[in-house]
Amino acid sequence: MKKKLLCLALAGMLALGLLAGCGAAKAAIYPVTVDGTAVTAGETTASVLYDAGFDLHTADGYAIERAEKLDADSYYTGTYFGKDGVTYGALELVTDEACPVGGAVIASIKIMESGVPMAQLNGIDLTALTPEKAREVEPKLEDGEYWQSYVTGDTILRIERTEGAAGDVQQLEMAQRYDVDYSSNS
Repeated sequence: MKKKLLCLALAGMLALGLLAGCGAAKAAIYPVTVDGTAVTAGETTASVLYDAGFDLHTADGYAIERAEKLDADSYYTGTYFGKDGVTYGALELVTDEACPVGGAVIASIKIMESGVPMAQLNGIDLTALTPEKAREVEPKLEDGEYWQSYVTGDTILRIERTEGAAGDVQQLEMAQRYDVDYSSNS
């Protein structure tokens, strides 16, 4: 009988240990599709955009070439993307190892107003993304005066709208958060 109780106690402790991680599940990252190219923040590399004919550039129009070298363990902001001289949005890139720009992971994709007609969130055109449809994608969206958002410790989904929270989509951001250490070892 003591052996049975000991086995049950051990099995219970093991089950609790396995369940302890269940509450820490990551929030969903929804794919953003731009001009037919799907980007999943935290997974897709910049090379996917290059391969689809997009150009990457800075705010002042400086072209960012696929082969430009990036440092290891770095986070890059101020990268824009588009086609045929039209900027569709902005990216934030992250690296674990030193690599060319094409190998950097897209940590955040932000679709600007000029890109809205060419973009989808989880398969829904942004031009048709009503607040109700947005809640079908992410039920935990919260309304603000001009936006809907869902922010967790590791995920950001933000939908900015015109004419109040029920207006048309003006911008969309889908991001995987990363811990960034801005201190320098040098």
